[in-house]
Amino acid sequence: MNLFLLLLGWLLYFYLHSFLAVTRVKQLLLQHSSISNARMYRIGYNMIALIGIVGLLYLQYITPSALLFLPVSISFYMALLLMATGLVIMLVAIKNYNWKSFIGITAGQTHSLVIAGMNKYVRHPLYSGTMLFVTGFFLWQPYVKNILLLVIMMMYLVIGICYEEKKLLKDYGEAYKNYQRTVKKMIPFIW
Repeated sequence: MNLFLLLLGWLLYFYLHSFLAVTRVKQLLLQHSSISNARMYRIGYNMIALIGIVGLLYLQYITPSALLFLPVSISFYMALLLMATGLVIMLVAIKNYNWKSFIGITAGQTHSLVIAGMNKYVRHPLYSGTMLFVTGFFLWQPYVKNILLLVIMMMYLVIGICYEEKKLLKDYGEAYKNYQRTVKKMIPFIW
C-alpha cells in the first residue's frame, strides 16, 4: 500500500508539474485568480514544485521496499560514475539558463536559442544529467521503489520532451527545426 501511494504521489506530481506549465493553463489561471502577473505565477509554480519534490523525496526515503538485487562493487562504482557524470552535466548545463527569470525573481525575457555549451551535444542536457543521476542512484540503492521512480521519471521526461519541443518550435521556428536536425534530444548521436 505504501508503495502504491508513493507511485501515485510521483504520478500526480509529474502530471501537476506539466499541467501547470502549459501556456493555456497559465493564461487561464492568470485571468481568473488573484495572481497579478506571470512573474508571480512562476514563483508560485516553483514553490509548489519545491514543496512537492521535498515531500516526495522524504516519502521515497521512508517508504519500505524490497531490494531487487544485492549491490556489489561493480554496481556501486557504476552508480558513483553515473551519479557524478549526471551531476556534472547538470551543473555545466545550468550555465546556459537565466535562473533568475526561471525562478521568477526577474521578469521572463525572450532569449535567442542557445545551442552552446552542453546544448551543442544534446537539446535537453538537464534531462540527460537527471536520468544519469537517477539511474546511478538506483544502482546504488536497488530497491523496488527506486526502479519505479526511475521508470516513471523516464516516461515523464520522454512525454515532457514532446510537449517542450512543440513549445520550442513555436518560440524559435525554423532555427529550432534546424537544431533538431543536427542535435539529438538526450543521448548524443542516438536519441
